[in-house]
Amino acid sequence: MSSRQPSQNRSECDYYHIWSMYLVRSSIEIEALKAEFSEAMEQSKWMKEKLIEMDSQMLEARDTIKAADRILHMKQTSTRSEVFRLKGNHCHFCHFLAS
Repeated sequence: MSSRQPSQNRSECDYYHIWSMYLVRSSIEIEALKAEFSEAMEQSKWMKEKLIEMDSQMLEARDTIKAADRILHMKQTSTRSEVFRLKGNHCHFCHFLAS
């Protein structure tokens, strides 16, 4: 029995050593995964901020386009009115000259 015990102790020691190495490797891998996760979360946060910024710019551009469309419509309307007014005045002026 005394001849078996040293071999058993060595086997147990090897077993604990293997598990210890496994735990160390696992711990290193877990830390690497945590770092990757943290980096991914930072990228996600940056992307969300960028999306909010782009949405804001899009709304601003849409409002600018709407304002420009309103101004263009007003100018077109006033130009048509002016043309009709000038045509009307021109005809009255022609009648005045003819008389």
